[in-house]
Amino acid sequence: VNGNGLQVFGTVTKNPVATGADLVAYSGFSNSTNYFEQPYNADLQFGTGDFCYMGWIKPTTAGGWIISQGVVGSSFYGASLLFNGGFLRLYTLDTTSSSVVDGTAPTNGVWSSIAGIRRNGVLELWVNGSLIASNAVTNRNLNTANVTRVGLGTDSLSSLNGSLALWRISATAPSPEQIAK
Repeated sequence: VNGNGLQVFGTVTKNPVATGADLVAYSGFSNSTNYFEQPYNADLQFGTGDFCYMGWIKPTTAGGWIISQGVVGSSFYGASLLFNGGFLRLYTLDTTSSSVVDGTAPTNGVWSSIAGIRRNGVLELWVNGSLIASNAVTNRNLNTANVTRVGLGTDSLSSLNGSLALWRISATAPSPEQIAK
C-alpha cells in the first residue's frame, strides 16, 4: 500500500525471467557493491507484530541473503531471510537473542515462490504455496532504525547467488490461500 521503492547500489543485472517475458528478474548481487537498499522506513519497523517477505527466487549456487533488515555494518536488531546451501532461514534478532526457523531450500536453477512470515508469534517458511517449516518463537522487537537490503545482508557479506523477482514486504501476514495464489 505504501509503494516505497528501493535504491540501486552498484550495477544490478535486469533480465527477463524467460525468453520473451515482460517480467524481469534481478541478479548480479555482490558483497558491498551490487544490491538494493531502502533507508530507514518506519513502515518496515514491525515491532513485535506480524510481517511477511514474499517473492520468487532462482538460486544458482549455495548461499546468500535474500532480504536483510538491520543496522548497516552488522546483522543485529532486525529480521532476515536467507538462502544458505541446503536450507532457507528466517530469523528475527534483537538486543537479547534471536528467533529462527529453518526449512529445505529451493532447487538451484528453478524458480520457486518463497514466503517468510511472522504470524502471531510463529515464524513460517513457505515454498511454492506449501508450509515447509514453522517455529513458535519469542516475538523479537524489531523497532530500531534499520535499513532494508535486498540481495545483500546489512553486514555487507554473503550476497545472493541467483535471481529475484516480484519481492515485497508487508506488515501483515497473508493467509495460506493468499500465499498459494
